[in-house]
Amino acid sequence: MVATNPLRTPGRRASDVAHELSHLVLKHDLTEIREVNGMPFRTCRPDEEEQATAFGGTLMLPRPLLLGAVRRQWGPAQIAEH
Repeated sequence: MVATNPLRTPGRRASDVAHELSHLVLKHDLTEIREVNGMPFRTCRPDEEEQATAFGGTLMLPRPLLLGAVRRQWGPAQIAEH
């Protein structure tokens, strides 16, 4: 289950969900316990959080853009610029 913040924009909520799904795809373990505003929650290591952020963004790339990039043999910098 992924809980989202209803006060965030739809785009940000989609990003949050993609980030959390990335943890599952990458098989990250919830190993750390952190406290935020007095509420404990389990999380991943900082390096795994970075991986999930990067992979989550990749999951959100539009399919037509990616297919066009493959045809044009673009790299990450060219995709980001486009």
